[in-house]
Amino acid sequence: MNADRTHHFIVRMPVRDNAIVLGAFLLLEAIALYLMTVSPHRTVFVVAGILLVPLFLAPVAAFALFRMEVDGTRFSVRTMSGKRFGFGCSEITDIVCREHGSLNGGATFHIVLTAASREVRIDSGMQGFSLLAGFLLEQLDSGTIIASAAPATCRRELRRYADGEIYGRRNQKS
Repeated sequence: MNADRTHHFIVRMPVRDNAIVLGAFLLLEAIALYLMTVSPHRTVFVVAGILLVPLFLAPVAAFALFRMEVDGTRFSVRTMSGKRFGFGCSEITDIVCREHGSLNGGATFHIVLTAASREVRIDSGMQGFSLLAGFLLEQLDSGTIIASAAPATCRRELRRYADGEIYGRRNQKS
């Protein structure tokens, strides 16, 4: 096995998140169908039911479509809209680590990669987030990704992500 083929993992949204949204959608559709059968205002419920379908299925489909596969030093990305593109570690020109706070949900962390004039945002809730952070650190240390792509503050954040510190326990590999 050569050095470029030592890493292989996938970053994507967890299946359980899509299942929750899909379950809520099906429950609302079941209620709408029931109301259509007993209500004198059937037309309103038929129109509302039809309008709810794209409203609930679009986010489920978008989250289900996103996928980033790392194979050696190559990234293959399928965006939330289904478009595909790829790039190599040597093409990464910028790595940004961001934290977004929320009053009710706690902080969400993001890694934003810029490569080949494309930007990919990875969320801390995705499976493989910690693996990606560790992989990026390894590639920065080896020189495969140019050092100027990630400032010292970003490298510190990547280390926290890789060690699982953002999850409240160390060494979680999602």
